[in-house]
Amino acid sequence: MRLKTKIGQIFLTHPKDQNYTSIYTESFTKHGQNVELFVAIEIAHRQEAIVRARRAEYDKLAQTLVTTFKKTYVGAVDLDQDFFEKSLASINLAISRLAQRGKIGWYGRLNVAMAAVVDNQMFLSATGNALAYLIRNGDFTLLSEGLSDQQTKTTKIFSNYSSGRLTAGDRVILTTNQLFNFLSLERMDEFLKDEPLKSACSDIIAALDEIKDTGFSTFIFEVAGENEPAQRTESVLNSAIFKEREPSDAAAAASGSAKAAQIAWHYLKTFLKYAGAGLSALAAYLIDAFRKRSKKPLLAIIGIIVLLLLANLGYSYYKKKAHPAAQTPAGTLDQVESDLTAAEAKLIYKDQNTAATLVSDAEGILAGIAVRKQDQARRDAINKRISDIKGKINNEVTVNNPNVLTQFPNIPTDIIRSPNGVLAFNKNSGSVAFYDFRVGTTKPLLKNQNTGSLLVSAYAGNPNGFVFLDRNGKIQSLDLTAETLKAVTADPIIANFDQARVKDMKILGAGANARAYILETGAGQIWRSKATATGFATAEKWLKADESSLTQSASMAVDGSIYILFSDRADKYFSGQKQAAFSLAKTIPPLSGAQKIYTTDTLQNIYVQDPENSRIIIFDKQGKVVKIVKSNKFRDLADIYVDEKNSIIYAASGNELLQVNY
Repeated sequence: MRLKTKIGQIFLTHPKDQNYTSIYTESFTKHGQNVELFVAIEIAHRQEAIVRARRAEYDKLAQTLVTTFKKTYVGAVDLDQDFFEKSLASINLAISRLAQRGKIGWYGRLNVAMAAVVDNQMFLSATGNALAYLIRNGDFTLLSEGLSDQQTKTTKIFSNYSSGRLTAGDRVILTTNQLFNFLSLERMDEFLKDEPLKSACSDIIAALDEIKDTGFSTFIFEVAGENEPAQRTESVLNSAIFKEREPSDAAAAASGSAKAAQIAWHYLKTFLKYAGAGLSALAAYLIDAFRKRSKKPLLAIIGIIVLLLLANLGYSYYKKKAHPAAQTPAGTLDQVESDLTAAEAKLIYKDQNTAATLVSDAEGILAGIAVRKQDQARRDAINKRISDIKGKINNEVTVNNPNVLTQFPNIPTDIIRSPNGVLAFNKNSGSVAFYDFRVGTTKPLLKNQNTGSLLVSAYAGNPNGFVFLDRNGKIQSLDLTAETLKAVTADPIIANFDQARVKDMKILGAGANARAYILETGAGQIWRSKATATGFATAEKWLKADESSLTQSASMAVDGSIYILFSDRADKYFSGQKQAAFSLAKTIPPLSGAQKIYTTDTLQNIYVQDPENSRIIIFDKQGKVVKIVKSNKFRDLADIYVDEKNSIIYAASGNELLQVNY
């Protein structure tokens, strides 16, 4: 049964209060569930002057806490059992960010009780000496015990929470401790026992009315059955019980607004009265003039007046177009900051995709705001914050001067590693060079031979070493010593294939256990050829069905599964079928021009080349970002291989072979 809530508030303030108090409640529906939020705030001091001097700072803190609390629930995708904990994480981050600006006069003095009631389930947290009691069948139970750490940190104001189901007849007290400094539990029991909620709150307010130096911030709400009337509050000023001994800032503002409206209405009525009389007199004069005088002069006068009016309207329109009213970006900057706070909260739960989306949205909003001198400091702080969050999402490292191991005589499109060195192959020209680790020398190979028929290359281990697929569909191996090519297969391993659409070849295993995988985008297929005693067997289709999407693919990596890279994503295949659950996490900026992907069965991670953004993105094999390595040398990135054990990336950039320690 869905229960209803009756809400009472005890919010008492006075200009001479030695503590700061604030209160907030709101009710709304989300995903078909009733949501009620409650926050009671106190910042305890013993000097009225300090509270008065720091009111703006404390108002900002209260606003940050309440706004973040509300925003997380209003924007919730799913109100699951863990959502309150997530909202606390968002609040902690928002308060931590506020503290970094340097104003922390509230630290060590903050007392807050907050709760969310979702249908019949209540979630509760507290910090400082704020209290929460459940009254059930006349018994008081302290719910807030153990929720607040004795020594809080600015980065984790709310550290614990509890939850439980409410039943009809339950009453809950959320309050700062000041209430029980003046009223004992026994006295509260007397007020609440057998009394309607409204009467009980009125009696409590009357008992506290003479206290002029302490503010009180308390909710008392009661759970009613389905058929009982419920009182809901949409904001603090519409609460069931609200009394102040002196007008608070909010009430004073409301009163001032009402008075201003009354004055404006008075002058408007006076103006309309005299304007109406004037128009009546003018109309009478014109009627009389038309009756008694020549009409031509009067028509001329009226024409002049009309022309003047039209000219005035035209001038006003021109001024509006030429000098549009300045648009204040404050609200939009608030939205940017709010999105960044939400992004930081998502990072706590390692939700990189949502965090990246929020940051991108924030950047888009910020780019659309006109720059104003008075907002520049705030914009600078926002830009720094965006940069910091990007760094956390991307976990970026920058390598300014990677070591240049050698310069190839050609400009490779592919580099293939063997135990003794690196083969540099340009599949557009067919040129081949080899860098020998053992002696540190580089030389061109196959200089006087026809290499234009070579399509793709890989390393197959002994006895075949470096192998190539040629335009006839045959496998050829490279003899490094003799600098010659030798046919490994007498017959084509692939017949009737689209030579121009062969994108990549990778070999899994070595020697007799080697299996060659060939990506042919024209057919939308991956071919697999197993090693034999004499070479490689006829290739067979590895994918269960042809994939038309492969026509847009750029590269392939194999570790038992196969990863197909596109410009903006990678797809994973296992046992010939696409794994729909796999995706690469979002980065900032997002992938848009990825060119190569690299991994093997001995590596823990996947490496994606993004030369457009001068970076190599390292993902784990679940698709989460591990690290991003950036270098100005990566603008001409062509291919890589990785020594993961020693954290070294070997990269071909232009004609250089780089050693990048990350």
